Amino acid sequence: MRTAIAAALAAMSGLYLAYADRHTDDTGIVAGLLALSALVITLVAPTRWWLVALLVGLPLPIVETALNRTPGPFVALVFALGGALLGAGLSRIRVRPEPSG
Repeated sequence: MRTAIAAALAAMSGLYLAYADRHTDDTGIVAGLLALSALVITLVAPTRWWLVALLVGLPLPIVETALNRTPGPFVALVFALGGALLGAGLSRIRVRPEPSG
């Protein structure tokens, strides 16, 4: 169930960011949002970090390549992968309570 929720959120995020990228010139903000959304969504399903990275990162280069015929937007996958890997790493951190003594 968590994987399905994470996949749906990732797909919606990736599609929205592809739409936003078509209507703005703020590439840095879109790249940051790619990484941030992949990070946050990966915290929901950390074992499927690769699926989240693909669903968040692929719509933007697919749309841009189809419309502009340039492969440059595939760099978006790097930001989505970085965010997903960071989210997977953060999910492994366990906070241990301090022993009372």
